[in-house]
Amino acid sequence: MSQRDAGVVYATTEEFELRFQDVPLGKDKPAVDVLSCTTTMEVGIDIGSLSAVGLRTVPPLRGDYQQRAGRAGRRGTSVSSVLTFAQGGAHDAFHFEHPDVMISGPAREPRIKSDNRRLARRHIYSYLLQTFFHQQMTSCRNSSRRAWPHRDPTSMSAFGRAAAFFKGNDEFTFTAFGQWMKGVDSKSVRERIVSWLPNELFPEERTRAADKLAFVKETSAHLLEELAKIGIELEAQGSGSGKGGR
Repeated sequence: MSQRDAGVVYATTEEFELRFQDVPLGKDKPAVDVLSCTTTMEVGIDIGSLSAVGLRTVPPLRGDYQQRAGRAGRRGTSVSSVLTFAQGGAHDAFHFEHPDVMISGPAREPRIKSDNRRLARRHIYSYLLQTFFHQQMTSCRNSSRRAWPHRDPTSMSAFGRAAAFFKGNDEFTFTAFGQWMKGVDSKSVRERIVSWLPNELFPEERTRAADKLAFVKETSAHLLEELAKIGIELEAQGSGSGKGGR
């Protein structure tokens, strides 16, 4: 989606999406039947009535082609069309001569490297922060809940701004998160994380449970360290821009 000012009802791309859906926006903004978009065009737009797709290049893989071509003819359209323009490169030239390689056959099966520790750490970071916010929201006072919409009514800032997370003093701050990580609740959270971590991360079955728990504890400590660094950087930026007061 395009960025827009607070006083603007919808951005330019959103306007065209609404007009494509035959939403009336005024006499000078009639419905449109053609969209020129990137491959992410389906985000936030109903394309059920789309009857034709034009591709400016041959997609890289069969799965990409099937995804893009499959956007036409979804809503009971008896006939749908897909036109692909092959440019002069080797990839497009090959598939122009051998279209069956691209348009037929099963799609490649998706795979995830379940022994990827870097990916596992990111999931642990997300899970810890998500669980913290959910538990804090459940346990905080009703008066605090009622104040949230008035403090910042936008849906993307339900828990406040990033700077407030490091400088604030309510239930949703870095200080509260650090205390929560040392509390009883975090122990059960770590145990849940151990239960869903892939066994492929630690092939040695004899020590797997202990290795998983050690990995979770190490990752949790690293998250606190990294958040502390971010907080220090934000504080330094704020001090540097102040120059004489706040």
